[in-house]
Amino acid sequence: MNRRQLWTGLVVACCWLCGCSAPLAARAVSLEVVGTDELRFEPAELTAPAGVTINLTFRNQGNLQHSFALLPEAADINLFTINQENFPGEIDTGQIDGGASFRL
Repeated sequence: MNRRQLWTGLVVACCWLCGCSAPLAARAVSLEVVGTDELRFEPAELTAPAGVTINLTFRNQGNLQHSFALLPEAADINLFTINQENFPGEIDTGQIDGGASFRL
């Protein structure tokens, strides 16, 4: 094998390896939401790429009990908060004591 063939092979191998990446399903994003005694959540909005696994932790930073829920887009927030109605696909932590965390 001459030098030109060797370099060509190395360039092709490097280009091929650079194009390889883990499939989206294997990627994960870790996010955290913090509940405060001012009765709000920080950050106010979370985003993640489509198709990735999301590891979400809710941390109650205050002294008051808090709950955190993920509702389907079609859910009526008033029915959830006033009537404590459950929705298909809902994820709810229940009451979390001050200083505690819950991983969804």
